[in-house]
Amino acid sequence: GGPRPAEKPRRERASGRAPTSREAGTHASRGWLEGKRDSQGIGEGGHGAVRTKQNVFVSFFVSLRVTARRHTTQTQKCLSDMEAVGGGAKEEDVTEEVVVGTAAQLGRHGSKVQARVHNRFVTVFNLNGKLHCLDAVCYHAGGPLTVGDIEEIDGKACVRCPWHNYCVTVETGEKLYQKLVRTEDGKMVPGGWDSVGKRQRTHRAFERNGEVLVVLDVEGDCESDKYAKDEACGRRLASSALGFG
Repeated sequence: GGPRPAEKPRRERASGRAPTSREAGTHASRGWLEGKRDSQGIGEGGHGAVRTKQNVFVSFFVSLRVTARRHTTQTQKCLSDMEAVGGGAKEEDVTEEVVVGTAAQLGRHGSKVQARVHNRFVTVFNLNGKLHCLDAVCYHAGGPLTVGDIEEIDGKACVRCPWHNYCVTVETGEKLYQKLVRTEDGKMVPGGWDSVGKRQRTHRAFERNGEVLVVLDVEGDCESDKYAKDEACGRRLASSALGFG
């Protein structure tokens, strides 16, 4: 029973020792993951980031549907404002006089009224105090012709279709085009304006006792007849008139 030999002190890990590369990688990965979870709002077993993205998407989708519904409602209202006056008339009665608005609505130069006469979409313009009426839907591809700008071309008032820039005279319904001419050095440059003939049907518009009336002209055939009563074209016309073009 002699004295027991003194035990060697256990080696404690030095507090200042640098961690191994494996330890450093593990700690770094854990720290990055925890920071990622904190920044994205992901808790234990949670998926906050996914839910947040879903909420943003759902909010955007709902907003889109509300906007589309509001657009549809406004378009329907605009179409109802253009409800077919005289729409129940028989084919032989389509040339009767129909009230489409008031003189006050067309009291200034450049003003116009969209109307639907015997199921035909038409527009009445006031140009320099004179009333003009023509089919509202473009003969070329069913575009909202009369929503376009009015401009003077070769001394004639024309409406330019916003779809394909076709220029149609308001008074006669002719389609105008600009010819190309060859210069002495062989270059093709814009020349004067010419007409391909009447393509858009025109109608008679006049004022009586403070009311604006239209009498349809349905004699013969005209290219704009193809789209004149088309419901889809009418909806596009109403939508474009509201600024949703």
